[in-house]
Amino acid sequence: MRKLRKKRMEKRREMLHTAKKLIFAADAVINEAWIGEEVTTRDMQEKARQFFNMELTDETATLALVARLEERGYLVTPGNIRSLDA
Repeated sequence: MRKLRKKRMEKRREMLHTAKKLIFAADAVINEAWIGEEVTTRDMQEKARQFFNMELTDETATLALVARLEERGYLVTPGNIRSLDA
């Protein structure tokens, strides 16, 4: 029972640490951009790779970046999110 609880706690710590890394990388991307400049998931992926040697999928990078932008008070709507594939 104790080992199971310990594994769960370790997993939670690991997930929290990963989330903090994503927040840090997103903040770095946002802070680096000039007013009105576009931030992309590619920028997010590069920062995560540069700082933490993490490989992010496009979806993970987009979700982390959008969540952080919204937290910081930026207006993020489907209209102002565009795909680089389009």
